[in-house]
Amino acid sequence: MSNQKHVVFRADASSLIGGGHISRCLTLANALSERNWRCTFICSEQSVLAFPALGKAEHSLIILPDENRLEPIIDLPFGQADLLVIDHYELGFEFEKDTRRWANSILVIEDMPTRKHDCDFLLDQTLGRSCEEYLGFVPINTHLLLGPKYALLKSDFSVAREGITKSQRQGEIRKILVSIGGSDPKDITSTALMAIDTAGLDVEVDVVLGGESPNLSVVKALVAHLGAKYKLHIDTTKMSVLMSAADLAIGACGVTSWERCSVSLPAIAVVIADNQRQIAQSLSDKGAIVYAGDWTELSVSLLAKLLVDLASSREIMKSMSLRAGEVCDGQGVNRLLRELTDL
Repeated sequence: MSNQKHVVFRADASSLIGGGHISRCLTLANALSERNWRCTFICSEQSVLAFPALGKAEHSLIILPDENRLEPIIDLPFGQADLLVIDHYELGFEFEKDTRRWANSILVIEDMPTRKHDCDFLLDQTLGRSCEEYLGFVPINTHLLLGPKYALLKSDFSVAREGITKSQRQGEIRKILVSIGGSDPKDITSTALMAIDTAGLDVEVDVVLGGESPNLSVVKALVAHLGAKYKLHIDTTKMSVLMSAADLAIGACGVTSWERCSVSLPAIAVVIADNQRQIAQSLSDKGAIVYAGDWTELSVSLLAKLLVDLASSREIMKSMSLRAGEVCDGQGVNRLLRELTDL
């Protein structure tokens, strides 16, 4: 047991930033744990509330008071860590440099090449990202792991991908998945549900939302009003199942982009944060999504029109499914683990 390797994760979740950072870190932690690594999460008080799966996981937790959550971590009770994983937009070079005294190696998970980092590995799963974009932002010897082939998805997505049959992706829209992130503070979910109703499509609808969403009660009431074909899933752990069963998704362009692609699921996608714009544009250029624009531009009528247009064109739907499946195969965790074998 003395040879057991130790990895520490520093990430946060909240109703404002969502759960994507914790989600991908937890996926990596579970995979490392299966390989006998010891895993510790350092996060804010809000993180466990916003992402309940973290509290249920069998990993060590160090909770930082919210007022101290961005302070340097200099000395911690676990001693040295073989690997520190940082997935946090508010923590960069200075924080990473301060942790060098106890972290033997540092992996940064990033989405935009706009900040300087002191790390040994940098993972950016954005489609079309190039090494040149990180010149000057990381040490010259940093291992850059770029593109959706490194997307950190749970193993059940690659299993679900293998189970997708050709008959499931033939362009007919029978079931729609609405998933705008766990918190969806702007309540895009309600706009999407009203658009489906306005479009008059004879479909079943699965709605995914987190239990801490500020708009949960509004969405609950709307789902109840729309009837039995609409089903609300709160804090679901079955996203791969729901995505596999759907014919079309309405969603944002964060982590779920790669989940959708891994099971060849076409989507109408909306941008809800600045770091999602390149993802949305790249997926649109690839032909994997219909890009509905920024959330501020979204309306019931616009979304309803897009739905009607897609429902009338099986060929476009089939093409989107094919293109989406080419983007991500769900094997990103395994590829990253191979990069970390020498630690």
